[in-house]
Order: sequence, then C-alpha cells, then structure tokens
Amino acid sequence: MITDNVERLRILPGGDIITKLNFEIGKNLNVLGNTGIMNTLTVGDSLIAKNNVLLNTEGGSTINYGPFTVANLSPTLLTGTLIVQKATTFNTSLTEGPTDLNNLLNVNKMSPTKLTGTLLVDKTSNFNDAVNVNNLSPTYLSGTLVVEKSTTLNDSFTLLNMSPTLLSGTLEADKVVNLNDSLTVNNMSPTFLSGTLLVEKEGLLKENVIVSDSTQSISIFTGAVVVDGGFGLGKNLNVGGSSAFAGPVTFNSPVKISDTTQSLSTNTGALKVSGGVGLGKK
Repeated sequence: MITDNVERLRILPGGDIITKLNFEIGKNLNVLGNTGIMNTLTVGDSLIAKNNVLLNTEGGSTINYGPFTVANLSPTLLTGTLIVQKATTFNTSLTEGPTDLNNLLNVNKMSPTKLTGTLLVDKTSNFNDAVNVNNLSPTYLSGTLVVEKSTTLNDSFTLLNMSPTLLSGTLEADKVVNLNDSLTVNNMSPTFLSGTLLVEKEGLLKENVIVSDSTQSISIFTGAVVVDGGFGLGKNLNVGGSSAFAGPVTFNSPVKISDTTQSLSTNTGALKVSGGVGLGKK
C-alpha cells in the first residue's frame, strides 16, 4: 500500500503484514500466532495476557513504575535476586497467602525490617548482630535459648512457672542478687564467695564447717570466727590454745584437769585461782 509515493503497508504472499511506521487499531487485535516487536510497545490501557508471559528471554530488564499486584492467591516464583531499594510494605505475609523462601533473605544497606505480625521460624535462626525488642514488648521462647558468648541484661530477669535454670558455665553478678527461695548446689560442687556472706535469718548446715582462716583471737572482737551473740554447742568443745572467759563459767558435769604440774606456791600448779574458792562439798 503506497500513498504520496511512500510505502505504508506491505502484505506478503504468505499473508504477513509489514509496516515501518505507526500502526493504529481502533478495535480489537486478535493474534493467533507469535508476535515479534523489535522496538518499544506502548499500551495506553490494560494489557491482558490469558496465558504465560515471558520477559527478557534474551537479556535486558523489566522496570515497573507503579504498583505490582499478584492476585487470586497466585504463587510468585523468583529464581534470581529481588532487589528493593526503597520502603516495601507487605500487609500480610508478603501477599495475601503464604510465602516460602527456599534460600536466604538479605536486607542490605542497614535498612530496617518491620514486622507488625508474627514471625514464625520452624528451624534455626542466626543473628549476626544485635536483636532489639522495643516498646517494652515481651519475647516468648517456648524452646531452648542457647547463647555462646556474653549476654548483657540491663533490667531484671524473671523465671516463672517454677521453671529450672541450668547454667553450665559461670554466673557473674556485679551487684546485689536477691534469692527469694532456697539456693541448692548439687554434685558436691564447691561454692566460692570472695566477699561477705550476709544471712539475716537462721542458717542450717548439715555437714562440717571448716574455717581455714588462721587469725588469732586476742579479744571477743578478733579471731577467725567472731560471734556477737551467744554460742550454743550440743557436743564437745576442743580448744588447742588458751581460753579466756570474761564472765562466770558454769560446769554441770565433773571437770577434769589432766595437767600434773606440782604446786610449790600460790602461783604454781595445775590449777591456779587468784581469788577465793567456794566449795559446796568436800
């Protein structure tokens, strides 16, 4: 077809139509076979594809300047990289249905990731940096929390439901630790206290108590063991050094002095009394 001495449209013998200029169709265009477009295709309204659409099969890229919607709970398969350079809002789990990630999900450039719903992880999760839980939000762990390095808690740590706490390493507390119930140390494990042990009520010790401090006692305020109040013993008392009593001493049983030193004066002998001696019997 030639107008004004310019070829506008060529129809080949096989039925193919070739045009090198703009081609406008006022109504529907039905293509039963393949369509090849060597340059830009501009669609002023909706573009509907009732079957598969293959983009960039030989190279190039696809740029979408508006919203991208996947409707009808249809799956979306990405075998390559999805790069998002600005904020992305997912109102549910990426779409209105579930989203399966078969490989890593990387959020780069220090970009924040906000989840207003529940994050469910069925297997191991690795965090290479800090995990912050803000707005005083609680964190629930129904399984085991394994921490391989130091853990810093800036506020109180509470264990409920009578749950046991197992520490296979060292527990260090720089300030006061309050235990509202019993403290049990099993497996014959030693307990070391480099500071003061303050017990405001009764202390029950079912085995021997050994004090290795060798401080000598020269008054009621000195020695390896200093007791402000009375001292009651249910059985024998063995003293390897001198004993000084500032008050009266009462013996309800016989007193035996095994020292055999002879008395040559009032200042010698196995028993020396500076004052008088009162005897109820011989």
